[in-house]
Amino acid sequence: MQILTSNMAQRGESSDTTPAEVLAAVPDEMLPIFEQILALTDPQLQPLVAEVFRIVPHDILLSIMRTKPDSKVKVTEYIDDSSGDIKHVRFASYIKRRIFPVCLDDVDWAIIMGIVANQLDHDICWAVVARDLIRAVRLINGRDTDPNIEYSVQDLIDFTDPVQRRQVRNDGHYCYTSSINRGMRYVMENGIQREEDRPFTGCPQYIPDRVLSGLGYIKDFKRIDTIEEALLQLKHQPIGAAVAMFFPEYNEIGENVSYALFCSVKFIMQANIGLVFCLKIYRGPVLQRSRLVGLHAVSLVAADEENGEKYVVARSSHGDKFGKNGYMKISIDIMLVYVPTPGEEINTKANTYFAEPSPLLRRFSYPRLLSREEEERRKKRHGASKLN
Repeated sequence: MQILTSNMAQRGESSDTTPAEVLAAVPDEMLPIFEQILALTDPQLQPLVAEVFRIVPHDILLSIMRTKPDSKVKVTEYIDDSSGDIKHVRFASYIKRRIFPVCLDDVDWAIIMGIVANQLDHDICWAVVARDLIRAVRLINGRDTDPNIEYSVQDLIDFTDPVQRRQVRNDGHYCYTSSINRGMRYVMENGIQREEDRPFTGCPQYIPDRVLSGLGYIKDFKRIDTIEEALLQLKHQPIGAAVAMFFPEYNEIGENVSYALFCSVKFIMQANIGLVFCLKIYRGPVLQRSRLVGLHAVSLVAADEENGEKYVVARSSHGDKFGKNGYMKISIDIMLVYVPTPGEEINTKANTYFAEPSPLLRRFSYPRLLSREEEERRKKRHGASKLN
């Protein structure tokens, strides 16, 4: 395990812990494992191994070992002063190589995803992704034939959670955080309006009635537990996911200038098969003042590898000026786990999402369609009622 301790040493943390002192604090069920590690370690290196045990709690270290890392494990400390107080947040990171399905070699759903939405300062990424996934699956399966069709994000914002939608926040907004799956569940029950019938207006206090003509429908949605399963399903349609958003790294996504010439040539050669570009790969926290903001909903549209690193191409909801035309590359090889800093309060967000070793992406899901017969019955039923 490789440990970066420069910031830790600056605060005067001792590094002269003895193996005996460390083992004394190891839970009984883990003791044989760590005794075995020390027994296999050169006596001169045992103090270093003890230092690793001191910095990384034993249960966290064991959870990392269980995943069988494919690289050195690096513990890095980041400075979070966003609240006005300086807090030290530590993450252990390493590489876990993924199996890459050959079937994805020519998959690029960006060509059917339509206009990239810009959520501006609204908490609506979940609604944008749910809408985009529904539009895509209906086009892919021929349920809609107009490639310019657009469904309404505003419909999901206004009615997925009517209680939350009517509560004003401190910043004057009436929008709210939710999930892709809650948006799709709403569409299962009520259909989704077209953009022309309910254009995007943000989150004004007044909520007009729905228009029930031209609704789009889905049967249900399917959750996926792992990246590997998500990659297999990506062969058939775009996949919804949530990515851990670290600032300022997320805002730094953009073109990799060193590959600009190569990419421009590659784009000319492959322009007929979809979205081809060259971006910096998003790997989570890499800058000293990195801060975990939360999860952000995205649509996964393609997957590839660069210099041996596997990544997915994700469509965000911050307009076409973000990344490259609204898309970003996210590493699927990076694993992170939160390492609490001794003497400081637990970082709630970091502990919520990374208490166990986890990739940057999670909460995978995708919509499934009704049969044509059932969809026709649903249209007739909604034509006889009105949702206010």
